[in-house]
Amino acid sequence: PFVVEKIATRMRASDLSLADERTQGLSFLVNVTSGDAGIFSPDGLPRVEPSGDLLFCLATDQFGQATLSIQLQDDGGRANGGSDLSKEVTLRVTVLPVNQQPVFAMVDHLAVCAGTGAAEFPGFARNVTAGTILLDGLDSEEEQVMSFLVAILGNGSSVFSEAPQINETTGDMAFALAGGQHGTVVLTIILADDGGTDNGGANASSPHHLQIHVYDSLVSATVTITHAASVNFSAAEVSGAFARALAHPSILASASIVHAAPNATILSLTLYGVSSEQSQ
Repeated sequence: PFVVEKIATRMRASDLSLADERTQGLSFLVNVTSGDAGIFSPDGLPRVEPSGDLLFCLATDQFGQATLSIQLQDDGGRANGGSDLSKEVTLRVTVLPVNQQPVFAMVDHLAVCAGTGAAEFPGFARNVTAGTILLDGLDSEEEQVMSFLVAILGNGSSVFSEAPQINETTGDMAFALAGGQHGTVVLTIILADDGGTDNGGANASSPHHLQIHVYDSLVSATVTITHAASVNFSAAEVSGAFARALAHPSILASASIVHAAPNATILSLTLYGVSSEQSQ
């Protein structure tokens, strides 16, 4: 919880001259009288301890203002016109907005043929969001403007005739390859928003790294996988297992089952042009 020390001091039941009230018990009454009580968590509503310290817990991803009414009450009752409450003191609590870190998801390997030219990968960046912070049940960051920052590491720029770009709305990535180039290029990709960094906010995602493997051509191969007769594989299961077994799974362009026997499955593969050792 947040603790504001000694918000109240010199607490007593009445004037010091009234000796008979010195033993009365004291407690604080705290109420939210205006503003947004939702900035506080349900189990962390403001309270003032006997020490005079104010304690409260904030709700997750909420900001705004709330006005508190604070009174000190004794246990002497109100008989014969007595008063057991102090005058009301008001306190405003302001919770400032903090820009949440934008986030997205993506694969970390891609493969293309050198002769591809212009290439596009629809939905490359997924779950793109500026960061969720709620105000009155609405996402207050959904209007932020986002953009992807793509940096090509090393001398990899020579592989492209048009540098990679990512559409922040669709997540599509597009680039164009220069002729006669192949190899592996590493990109660093960051999602940024325009929410700023005030109050400790974050306007950039954690960096993601992408390896783009540019191969010379496509080659075909046929693989026979033997297995127990009782096992039935789907095309997705077999191709997935084969992809995981490769040193570079991204070289697998496509895979399909061409024949399924009781104890063997024949798989037709299309691989990006790799060394003869890898394609055997």
